Amino acid sequence: MEQQTVVLIHGLWMPGWEMLLLRHRLRRMGYRTLLFNYATIRKSVTEHADDLFIFLQQQTTAPVYLIGHSLGGVVAIALLQRYPQALIDRVVVLGPPLRGSRMARTVAAWGRGFRQLFGRSFEGALNGEAVGSVPTGRCVGVIAGTLSWGISWLIRALPRPNDGLVAADETHIIGTCDHILYNVSHLGLLLSSHVARQIHYFFASGRFGARERRCYEQ
Repeated sequence: MEQQTVVLIHGLWMPGWEMLLLRHRLRRMGYRTLLFNYATIRKSVTEHADDLFIFLQQQTTAPVYLIGHSLGGVVAIALLQRYPQALIDRVVVLGPPLRGSRMARTVAAWGRGFRQLFGRSFEGALNGEAVGSVPTGRCVGVIAGTLSWGISWLIRALPRPNDGLVAADETHIIGTCDHILYNVSHLGLLLSSHVARQIHYFFASGRFGARERRCYEQ
């Protein structure tokens, strides 16, 4: 049986090393893992999606699974929207600000210097304009965190539950196959063994496992 390929897409300002533990766990589960590394603030989300499509074409001719963390989840959904021909099987996004980021909008409002921290990822992504819905026929699962550990204490407008950076209600879009919450922080989504197992369940069945799951009601 051919080894299934998983492509991981890191989040804003991240170098990719923070995904090493998740990659290790996935490899032990039998997956081949690849990292799509990109300069998060130098291009727009749509440009990152274009680069990701080229990356996928260069790496494999077989369908792959995608995992996108934070901004990487927005990039993954943008890829599905822009490239219906992309050979993607299933997608799991972790703590993705799919409806934009209150945290980013609040910090950007502090002044031009703060706005520049987000670069070109702000317009059309963190400001909430990038993602509309999951394209028909695509299977996407969302895992959001509820452990408010991060800079959320600076931003009183960030409602609970949140993972310290992204609120759970910011991770919802129309068309997902499944959505669950876990009591982990934004970074903890990458470190949790429970989250890793849920990713495996989703890749296998298109749904998250019933054990230890907690559904989020809109």
